[in-house]
Amino acid sequence: MTMCVCGSLLPESSCCLKYINGTEVPPTALALMRSRYTAFVKGKVDYLYHTYVSDWQASHPFEEFKNTFEQMSWKELEIVGVQHGGIQEENGEVEFVAHYEFRGANLSLHERSSFRREKGDWRYVGGVFN
Repeated sequence: MTMCVCGSLLPESSCCLKYINGTEVPPTALALMRSRYTAFVKGKVDYLYHTYVSDWQASHPFEEFKNTFEQMSWKELEIVGVQHGGIQEENGEVEFVAHYEFRGANLSLHERSSFRREKGDWRYVGGVFN
């Protein structure tokens, strides 16, 4: 049994993979955030693209997104805080630090991500970098 790379301490089959594989939809903004991190780790470009809000997708063709997608070696996800984004809410925010390696350098991405529901499903809106 492989543990999920999102840091939830759950097996990946009962955590983020069920969202990435499309058998379930993330019930919260935090669940979507964790699954997007896992998709980055596993190179699941399709999932990442389709979890953006529709207005972002409309202005960023998939092929263009796919061609600019760079694979980094993601190491760890730290959740710093969560505001809203629950099962009954329409908007949410997740602050996180993602540690990764790029061209031999150990780096971190500190972001406050915004999420909103579209047609009942959580979508990534964008983020502010800290």
